[in-house]
Amino acid sequence: MGLLLHGSLLQAALDSSLPVSHAETDMTAWGATLGASYGLEVLPGLILEPGAGLAYSSVAGDDFTDSLGVAVALDEGQSLRGHLGLKLQRHWTLHGLGQVAPYLRAEVAEEFLDGNRVTANGLTFESSLQGTSYRAGFGLDARIGRDLAFYGAVDFAWGERIDQATQVSAGLRLSF
Repeated sequence: MGLLLHGSLLQAALDSSLPVSHAETDMTAWGATLGASYGLEVLPGLILEPGAGLAYSSVAGDDFTDSLGVAVALDEGQSLRGHLGLKLQRHWTLHGLGQVAPYLRAEVAEEFLDGNRVTANGLTFESSLQGTSYRAGFGLDARIGRDLAFYGAVDFAWGERIDQATQVSAGLRLSF
């Protein structure tokens, strides 16, 4: 089980080329994530890991007027997202080199909050990701020696408010 808290103070600059416009505002972002998972060894080296989590985030910005006199009011943008998932991972030891662990995963998520708004000179723009979404993907975790690890993943998402989403991530982890 894990808990992650995060926060950011942001300075945002907004520019437009037609007509030429510029504005700056201060923004804050914070959130918390609570999650739990548990790996069950179903066969030697084959782990089935159910998991669940709940994440809240908030982004707020000061109202501002751009260089053309457009008054912009930002509502606080909020998200409360719950998810249930399942991961199937196979672990292999590469004698003298490290370990590799490819995996498949699937997840269903629900966004509970709705109604993020921006108002510009009385005209309101709204966005919403409320509803159910799904994610499936595959990846690889590899430990090379004692201090270096590589990871990579490809994820596909779809749902009520997602037209098409593919995410690819990769990186290195160095332990010391």
